[in-house]
Amino acid sequence: MKDTPEKNTPITHAQEVALCRTLQQEVQPHGYHVALTGSCLQKDEGSKGDVDVGLYPYSTLHATPAPAELLKLLGLPWSDRTRLHYTDSKLVLNVTYGGFNTDLFFLRLSNET
Repeated sequence: MKDTPEKNTPITHAQEVALCRTLQQEVQPHGYHVALTGSCLQKDEGSKGDVDVGLYPYSTLHATPAPAELLKLLGLPWSDRTRLHYTDSKLVLNVTYGGFNTDLFFLRLSNET
């Protein structure tokens, strides 16, 4: 599900859910779960080409790859969109996934990237 998207390609809720289900299958073996988030949940028709997805470890008792390492394992090139002005230490990595511009939100438990 790794394609080259056109910028700002509209996406429906059904496509967002399908994207998350596919991503879940890829990240689960590495200890992560997927959560659909962001503006797509505030609108009835979906997003304007930007999907916000939260990724979180399903167990804090087991080691999981750092975010950049996870994307490397999945073969996803990324750009760092860290939101330094937020006080909650979130890390946002932008990828192309399933033909859509996708922001992956990681809750930072340490200063790892």
